Amino acid sequence: MFPTEFVKTQLQLQANDVKAGGTAKYSGVLDCAKKTVQTKGITGLYSGLTTLVVGSIPKAAVRFAAFNQMKSLMMKEDGSMTTLRNLGAGFSAGILEAVIAVTPMETVKTKLIHDQNSAKPKYNGLIHGVTTMVKEDGIGAIYKGVVPTMAKQGFNQATRFTIYNGITGILKGEEDKALHPTVNFLCGSFAGAVSVYATMPFDVVKTQMQGLQASNYTGPINCGVTIFKEGGITALWKGTTPRLGRVMCSGGIIFAAYEEIMKGILIVSPDN
Repeated sequence: MFPTEFVKTQLQLQANDVKAGGTAKYSGVLDCAKKTVQTKGITGLYSGLTTLVVGSIPKAAVRFAAFNQMKSLMMKEDGSMTTLRNLGAGFSAGILEAVIAVTPMETVKTKLIHDQNSAKPKYNGLIHGVTTMVKEDGIGAIYKGVVPTMAKQGFNQATRFTIYNGITGILKGEEDKALHPTVNFLCGSFAGAVSVYATMPFDVVKTQMQGLQASNYTGPINCGVTIFKEGGITALWKGTTPRLGRVMCSGGIIFAAYEEIMKGILIVSPDN
């Protein structure tokens, strides 16, 4: 699904080029993908992929571990969870994954993608990119946009876990029967779709704050206000379509995979 993430980021970043007096490189999703392939080959759509692959491992681990831990702490005496408690557990999980894994991963990924638009790219891959960023600007270089990222991930996971658990809870019924992986996939996809529309402004601000021209803004609020003033309300939902495609598929896959993996773990270790 990474090409959709690449296209989404490019569409969000080109707003700065237009603001600086340049012209928009891409007219839309397909145009961006087409021009990238024409100029850089099919591999151009995978610029920054290594960062996302490496970062997705701790991100998913922290997300589910934190949610399950918070859920066990917040559930009622009878073991049930209200919608508000689910929202709280999901929001907490999102905040933790943003601080521990997502912000560094997203910052590096965004800078690597943005750097490829330069006539002479500065970074030569993940390792070189990270070491150069840290040498020049310190550890804070890979923690750009941490506030909007925390907001985005917090509301992301609050929305996804609440919707997913709500729908699957209804389908499982009082017997708490296991659902087919396809059903879990569809529930996860739907939860992901809702979270995209609910958190898109945070994602747009996050991308701008993590780009190579982040110094144009004094902070996330200034960034959001500036984007709104210059592009209107729709500018805060720039890149929704490619993000929607990625999150629906990735959301369905990760929830379905998680459920199947947990079944296997419980079979192997029923006492744990």
